[in-house]
Amino acid sequence: MTDSSVSLLIPTVYPSSGTDLNQSTKSCRICGDDEEESDTERLYQTNPLIRPCMCKGTMMYVHVECLEKWRQVSPRKQSWVSCDYCGYEYSTSRPFYASIVGSVWLVRVLSVVLVLLLILGMSYASMAVDVWALGHPIRPDDPSWVEFHGPSWHGLDRIYCLSGVIVVSVLGMIFLIVRGGCRGRCLDNCDCQSSGCFWLGVPDCGGDGEGVIVALIFYAILLAMMVIVVGLFGIMIGAYVFVRTGVEGLSNRIKERILEVHA
Repeated sequence: MTDSSVSLLIPTVYPSSGTDLNQSTKSCRICGDDEEESDTERLYQTNPLIRPCMCKGTMMYVHVECLEKWRQVSPRKQSWVSCDYCGYEYSTSRPFYASIVGSVWLVRVLSVVLVLLLILGMSYASMAVDVWALGHPIRPDDPSWVEFHGPSWHGLDRIYCLSGVIVVSVLGMIFLIVRGGCRGRCLDNCDCQSSGCFWLGVPDCGGDGEGVIVALIFYAILLAMMVIVVGLFGIMIGAYVFVRTGVEGLSNRIKERILEVHA
């Protein structure tokens, strides 16, 4: 055994044939404690003596925690699935919700829900800033206000919802930049020396500038839409990574249970 932090003593010989196989007092074959040495009834219920294999005599019973520790530190890979002595393969079971927790669809659904909650939260935050910080009260009786904001639902309208989407998109862009780094330069494709800013669709840099202004407005709108789309994609990735980490941690804590042999 290589792990010195765990002291587990496994008997290396079977009991003699004269040992009473139906002993009245059960004892753990690893730590040697029996039922009477358990500190409390609650402790025994959480760490009971079970019979996980077909061994007999003093090898018949083992504490659940002792067996789990041995399965983890044993140098033999087969110790995880079967008894080291009789070779019996352990019958195991996991809680029914273990497969649900480990499902990739659960991670995807929770990621979408998390993003929607973020958008909802940022929408309400935008409304709070507009109403209380900037002093723009909600005026549902004002036709001009209703025309601009549209119908509202629980205090939210299209302007506040759009603000929430934009804020979440910016957070997504920040996540992508921090996660992947910014390796490009913004003006690599712009050359105004001779051929003009070809990526803007403007033939040259001369003239009265009307074409440049129109092109800049168009591409500013296009860039804003791209930022929103890419930002939402980034926040989805961030939410997926966050949810997957939490689900994996929860799944690892769901232990399988070794069933007792009745023979």
